[in-house]
Amino acid sequence: MLGNVLHPRLIYDGNYIIKCEDGQQLQYLVYEYIPMDVEEFYQIQLSINEIQAKDNCIKQMLTSVKEFHRLGFIHQNIKPSSFKVKDELLYLLGMSSSRKSTKTPYQNSITGKIPSLLTQSIFVAKDLPPLKGDDLISCLYSILIIFEPQNVSWVDICSKIQDQPSIEKQEQIIRLKENLNSSDFEDYYCQIIVALIGELQDLRQQDVQKYSEALNFEGIQSRILNMDHRSKVYIEQEQSGSQYDKNQGFSFNSANQNTLKQQDEINEYQLPYNVSSQLRTDSSRQKQNRKYQQQSAQNVRPVQGNCCQKCTIF
Repeated sequence: MLGNVLHPRLIYDGNYIIKCEDGQQLQYLVYEYIPMDVEEFYQIQLSINEIQAKDNCIKQMLTSVKEFHRLGFIHQNIKPSSFKVKDELLYLLGMSSSRKSTKTPYQNSITGKIPSLLTQSIFVAKDLPPLKGDDLISCLYSILIIFEPQNVSWVDICSKIQDQPSIEKQEQIIRLKENLNSSDFEDYYCQIIVALIGELQDLRQQDVQKYSEALNFEGIQSRILNMDHRSKVYIEQEQSGSQYDKNQGFSFNSANQNTLKQQDEINEYQLPYNVSSQLRTDSSRQKQNRKYQQQSAQNVRPVQGNCCQKCTIF
């Protein structure tokens, strides 16, 4: 294990050498094969409990990146396929492109594989040095693609690109990312994530050192999981016919009678690295429901600026 980063078990230690057609020799590490993709795992969990599925995916993905950064590395190529699932825990893959980060951000340079067009930040796409904040943006893009792929406008473009993309295609994808807006998404988690991506982009331009070495992962996770948009999810579930008990919370369907209180305990059990559950207590949820009903839709703002007028984490 690399610190607290879950990764596949090493099977062969690097003595496996392949000779390429051009005469170059490549040395490989052979790792345990983990077949389940994070998208497949998410869909399975989604069929059981939507809120728990999203919370668990967000927490584990952010925690994996945070712990990898804590070791002093930049991954450089985070995308949905960088995460595999074993025993309901997310494992981080694709470390062949990673490199040691430096205290001087602009001494970093891309090494190894070229970052995926699908999830690379607009800064890496413009050939700026990759920083830890770019890893975080790639992680947030990955969550958007897992949750609402149909509304991530450049997914189809990337799926049709073979070999080296043209300059025109690269510029088109950059423009789509620059114009990403919270209103493009139906899911409230995604709307907050889009706003956070905009704040991170602003942060790189305003304080590159903080963008590189002082990211607030806990604040980001809290913003996504604990904002008032969660209350709107609960309200809509109540209006759509979900049963609500003032002492226990919502039960989502007749086949699954787990209450929100029980789900908190499930989340706490499933999370790796002793990450504490960030879900609110039942009483605070009820307060947030009442509070949200008094607020207008302007709490969810476009990509530029904070997602809510009353909170800032950068």
